[in-house]
Amino acid sequence: MTVAAGIGYALIALGPSLSLFISLISVKPFLILTLLSSTLLWLISLIALSGLWRAFLPLNPNSWWLYAILLFTAVAFQEGLRPLFWKVYKRLEDVLDAFADRVSKPRLYVTDKMQIALAGGLGHGLAHAVFFCLSLLTPAFGPATFFMDRCSQIPFFLVSDFDF
Repeated sequence: MTVAAGIGYALIALGPSLSLFISLISVKPFLILTLLSSTLLWLISLIALSGLWRAFLPLNPNSWWLYAILLFTAVAFQEGLRPLFWKVYKRLEDVLDAFADRVSKPRLYVTDKMQIALAGGLGHGLAHAVFFCLSLLTPAFGPATFFMDRCSQIPFFLVSDFDF
């Protein structure tokens, strides 16, 4: 497979996020910082989880319950971080409103709050998509094409791009 096909698959998977970033997020530097902080929080949670999972390695491929524990801890930890991120986000809104009152500027509008929430969610989703999409698409830049048994007309990478 060519480099052009690999880049095309990456753009299919990351194109909607890229268009949201270019059209809505990149015009306000504060939204870029919100996106980066959300991405950093997601990546830090993965690092913390990998430290926890290190105790379970090497996994026995015949015992499914170890994989269930790993999956449960991943979901529980990520969902536990969401309320923390929400509290930080609400605190940030209060700080920005207080700053606006102090410098006699208008408070945050509803659209501003929605854009901040969009930037936070897009950061989480973008980190997830980049992390899993790039690890999956790395073989797509090689010389061969991988097809699925059940769908021999469409390459595996194209099918997996629509999962993101």
